[in-house]
Amino acid sequence: MENQETNKEEKYIFAEEFFHILQFCQLCHTKQVPPVLYTLVDTLSVKNWLSSVQVSLGIFSSKTAKRGFPENSLIDQEDNPSSKVLKTDEHLINTMLKIHESFDNNISKANREKEEKEPGFKRLEIHKKNLILNASPSPLFDQQADEPTEFYQYFLQKKTQFKAKEFFVHRLQIDNISFHPSSSFTNCLWNSDFLWLTPDFPSGLSIFFCPEISSLNSFELERDRNLALVDKIKQTDIEKLTKEKFSFPDSVMDMVWLTQNFHAILSLCFGPNSHSAKFLKDWGNHLYSNHLLYKSQQASNNSFFTQVLFCIDRALQIHWRSC
Repeated sequence: MENQETNKEEKYIFAEEFFHILQFCQLCHTKQVPPVLYTLVDTLSVKNWLSSVQVSLGIFSSKTAKRGFPENSLIDQEDNPSSKVLKTDEHLINTMLKIHESFDNNISKANREKEEKEPGFKRLEIHKKNLILNASPSPLFDQQADEPTEFYQYFLQKKTQFKAKEFFVHRLQIDNISFHPSSSFTNCLWNSDFLWLTPDFPSGLSIFFCPEISSLNSFELERDRNLALVDKIKQTDIEKLTKEKFSFPDSVMDMVWLTQNFHAILSLCFGPNSHSAKFLKDWGNHLYSNHLLYKSQQASNNSFFTQVLFCIDRALQIHWRSC
């Protein structure tokens, strides 16, 4: 009975001390315990103590190591009361090594997950990366760009759609662009969804979704802002938030504004010297210079302006698909 009670007390003491050791290791790992540099006191008693610890742990120098008798050593370990201490120390060392290895594995796993979920341009699929880089080079357009534009890199790094839209709107205001993108338009730009769902119907990113800000669409902008600020959004509000409204031109200046706004957006995403930006810039100058001719054509066919913009929009889609 006395031996059993003694063993229970020893186990309890070891478990309590071992728990404190684990806490100390955790604090050291999280750098909450500052490192302490120490040296052994150069005295005879300390040297004798160090030698006894080395012998108990089985650490011998090459000079003092001697070949012993296995059978006798086993008998001595069983009879020696310090053998229990030796086994306890060995178990403690192995446990600490496993804990250290577990910490290293967790850190490396966290780093891998961080790299896999890295924000910005690197989170996109390979075909979207190729589209952006192939659409971004400057003349002669014969080599892929090394990286996206500075604006588009910062834009893609935003963690949410609303933060991306806030950054986007702020940049348009700095550049004096009279255009307020819808949430759906911003979301497509944030996910790099430049291509239409179907080749004959504009969706996502299109010249028809880039109207000039006016009093006619001010109520839509206010509704979009309110929906972005509220905590709880109903299903019907989400449909309104994600729905895009086509803007069909009624005059030559409407055509010019739609073209110029889309040009400003593509210049930010692909660069002002990219093929897409130069293409829209030339079209905007052409529409403004030949406004009388376009007016006469619209007078005979009231859908002429829309047909011209659709051809421009479709040409951009063909170029992006080739990228």
